[in-house]
Amino acid sequence: MRHLDLLRLKKYIIALRYWTALVCFFFLIGCDDKSVNDCIQSAGTTIEQQVEVAPFDRILIERNLHMVFTQENEAKVVIKTGENLLPDIKVQVVDGQLQLRNENQCNFFRDYGLTTIYVSSPDISEIRSSTQGDVRSQGIITVDKLRVYSENFRNNEYLTSGEFYLNVHANDFQLVFNGVSNMYIQGQSKQLNITMASGNGRFEGRDFEVENANIYHRSSNDVIVNVTGHLKADLYGTGDLIAVKPPASKEVNQHYKGQYILE
Repeated sequence: MRHLDLLRLKKYIIALRYWTALVCFFFLIGCDDKSVNDCIQSAGTTIEQQVEVAPFDRILIERNLHMVFTQENEAKVVIKTGENLLPDIKVQVVDGQLQLRNENQCNFFRDYGLTTIYVSSPDISEIRSSTQGDVRSQGIITVDKLRVYSENFRNNEYLTSGEFYLNVHANDFQLVFNGVSNMYIQGQSKQLNITMASGNGRFEGRDFEVENANIYHRSSNDVIVNVTGHLKADLYGTGDLIAVKPPASKEVNQHYKGQYILE
């Protein structure tokens, strides 16, 4: 009897494994479809699709997106993502602001960071990041004035953790951070205004030469600047202000532990 019971148990286990494998197989096959629930949906084959857009000079990038900006003569948007994810990528222009949104926010099996949006425009005055992804420039951005935001002071739904990698030539460059975003920038500007309102954000401006800079620094990370003219700064946090060369003149007030350091 015991021998027969063992045989039955082995057959049962083999059958259970077979049916489990079969169910898993059809489950995974079913995931590779646009209509499947977002949480279990596979990305599908990577494709690119251009989207027609109205002119814009401001950009808002929302969650789970990477963006690459190129300055060109016409406004253009190209989405690079999995074909199953494409229907959830929304692009619209509202009052001159290009809004990029990924409505697929649930992910059990896919890799992260699968969607990159390539944006082109002849002019850009503002970039606001509400993504944990990267914002990059391809080539030089030449503008009169550019404002970059990664902050949620007025609207707490914004994420403040994306990274910036920019090459900018401007007359006036302004930055406002209050989270953990970092700015890696090269180029030049006549005027630089930095507001590190809070958080652990970092400004890497060693290769960004500016004539004059006005800095409010309350971050726990460092701000690195390359100022040739006048440097005005108030340091309220634990992060340091590091100058890669001595400015012609400076007015630096150290209100807390953060220090002014000349390399």
